[in-house]
Amino acid sequence: GLIAQEVEEIIPSIVFTMKDGYKAVEYQKLVALLIEAIKEQQAIIDGQKTEIVDMRVELNERLNALEEIFNTTISSK
Repeated sequence: GLIAQEVEEIIPSIVFTMKDGYKAVEYQKLVALLIEAIKEQQAIIDGQKTEIVDMRVELNERLNALEEIFNTTISSK
């Protein structure tokens, strides 16, 4: 389980104090928060994947341009 006092520092809305003074975590509320966090992370990952693909395309275009310049220079000599 989780230590309620540690969770309370980050997400106080899911921690409550029982009649005996002990703190407890409402795990049902935590599940919803975790699902939302996973969705946000997945959106970031998807964005990064798209960025990587775009960068690869640009890198290949630059490499092809450099190879063409190189080959043109070699052929001229």
